[in-house]
Amino acid sequence: MEQKLIDLPFVNTGTNRATARRAVKMAVPRCDTCQATGRPNWWEGCEHKPYHIRRKTLVESPVVKCSRCDEVLPDDTLEHCGGQDFEIVEIKRKPQIEVTINTAQAVVDDAVNSGQQVDIMRRKGWKLPQELGISPMCQLSRCYRPNPRVRTNFGDYCSELHAKLVALYLEGESVEIFNQRKMRKQIQSINI
Repeated sequence: MEQKLIDLPFVNTGTNRATARRAVKMAVPRCDTCQATGRPNWWEGCEHKPYHIRRKTLVESPVVKCSRCDEVLPDDTLEHCGGQDFEIVEIKRKPQIEVTINTAQAVVDDAVNSGQQVDIMRRKGWKLPQELGISPMCQLSRCYRPNPRVRTNFGDYCSELHAKLVALYLEGESVEIFNQRKMRKQIQSINI
């Protein structure tokens, strides 16, 4: 039976079209306690969930009051004073802790560790997201969009544009990011 993978929330870190390299997104182990021991392969025996990080975010929620009696109402109120006459008094920001996977990217390029960076990082405990039940991500450098739709023999990408940018890079062609007309021609000329 195939395991259902979880999509991480997409965070746009801004792709850099000028350096459109292929980069495999991986989960990185980190644990202050176990790493400090200096044991080889410390992540294998770590009981502190080394691939997970806790991130504090602020969640906005409206403070609502009844328009008829001016009473401040709980968040889940659907009806009050025989109706639904509410008004927003203010917006409160509440801290919330979310647990997510600690991700980084391993560049797949002959100019970086002779194209062996994924293997090198796996020996340092890095794992593919799928090994932790997380959906794979686009393989364009700095794009973390989950579930890539475009599959090529040089990686999986969230869009045809991202696949073509990497294809241009692999052909040794500089992408004209300041001349949009020339860039469109370059992208149209490439077949994936």
